[in-house]
Amino acid sequence: VAKIAYDTQVSGKALHFELAGLSRQFRVSPAQGTYFDAQGFGGSFNTVLEVAKGFRLIGTTFYSSGGGRYVVGLGPDLVIGPNGSISPVHSMSGIAGFEYAPTPKSQFYAYYGGAYFDRNYTVVSPGNYLGFGFPGSSSANRQFQEPMFGYYYTFWKNPKYGALQIITQYSYLTRAPWYVAPGTPHTAYANMIFSSLRFTLP
Repeated sequence: VAKIAYDTQVSGKALHFELAGLSRQFRVSPAQGTYFDAQGFGGSFNTVLEVAKGFRLIGTTFYSSGGGRYVVGLGPDLVIGPNGSISPVHSMSGIAGFEYAPTPKSQFYAYYGGAYFDRNYTVVSPGNYLGFGFPGSSSANRQFQEPMFGYYYTFWKNPKYGALQIITQYSYLTRAPWYVAPGTPHTAYANMIFSSLRFTLP
């Protein structure tokens, strides 16, 4: 993994951006003396822009061939063909949102995130498949989407001893598989509410 990051100011407002690259090598040996290799790769661009005092825009992106584990492990890195060969799975994800701190002790935030995994399978015989996202594989994730928003407040803060905060969040998560059985919902969803009292060390 290689990454470069840069911080500057645009019209007096802070700007941070970074570029990252990922390289992975895969090898399997389905039989003695037989080897299959594949090259995986990925890239990411992330930025934070202060557009006004206390208000920041945030964006992250990630695309890969063979990097599914880095999208919270929601999809596979690769699939193995009938002969033992390797085929990386394409995946992508991103987050966009904002953070707004009206006072030094409080902050509102909202993000929208999504992840997508491309299907990759082989037809072994009629009705018989091997890989990811093939017909009938309702457990293979096609995409996830999640908007969220929240608020946190700092009750007490000391540079020497830390800070005491309360954090609240609401999220709406949806999941869509590559295969949906007839007569069943096309997506699954969940409403989630979180609250925590946190002590942060200095």
